Formats: sequence, structure tokens, C-alpha cells
Amino acid sequence: MIDPEFDDGAVKNDRVDKKDLAFYSMCNNVLIDIEYSESVDAFLESDVGREERQWVAAALEESSVNLYSREAIPVLNGLALDGVLFMGSEAQGLPEAIINDARCQSVMIPAMSASVNVGVAFGMVLAAVMMRREDAREELRDKVR
Repeated sequence: MIDPEFDDGAVKNDRVDKKDLAFYSMCNNVLIDIEYSESVDAFLESDVGREERQWVAAALEESSVNLYSREAIPVLNGLALDGVLFMGSEAQGLPEAIINDARCQSVMIPAMSASVNVGVAFGMVLAAVMMRREDAREELRDKVR
């Protein structure tokens, strides 16, 4: 979680309340790791921000691949093994520093309406990743053999 309080254009209502962060982190910590940073710069300077892991952004970028396409398979495999998933706020999207990072690839979720909310989008990406997780592990085991 990157708190938008310190980012340009953020409004007070966009902030994640600390009690909400604690609640959701406690409920989900067995499923996913949730890191907290006070700003994009603080994230980029953190251990997670400096690691050479694959980053995946759910974003409507020109280079985004369709979440359900064959082109998304290597992206999902990297995310399933040890990647970092970025979901932007519905109001602001993701910061350019994240999207433009060389480690970052973008996936887009096809929708009949203008968009899906961030919670639903997260569930859709996570479901696609979980479907690929065992395939990705098997591919990694084959490379190691």
C-alpha cells in the first residue's frame, strides 16, 4: 500500500486509514504480503522497491496486454512466482514512477463498461495468477532440472 497523502493531487478521502490497513493486512497476510509506504519515493527506497522482482501493474497503458490473452502468460507466471502487483486508486490510477519502471509490465482487464472497481480488478488478476501458479512452478522446476 502506498499512501497517496504525500503524492501530488491526492485528497484527504483517498488516504487509507491505519486501522483499515491493519484489519485488511491481518485478514489477508496468509494469502499475500502487504507492504506499507508513506509515498512512492519511500516505496522505491524500500527493500521491496529495490528488489529485482517482476512488477505487474493493472493499468490501461498502450503496452498493456489483455489479462486473458496468451501474451499475459509470461507476465502472470512471473507474478505467480515472486512478483509485485500494483493496483491504482480508482481516482488517480498508478504513479508514473511505477508504470515507467523497467521491471514493470502492464495488464489490462477487458470490460464492457468504463472500468471495474479496484477490489474486483484485484480479484480478477489474483484469480488469473492462481490459475497459472502451478504451471509456473512446473516450468521453473523444468528449467532447474
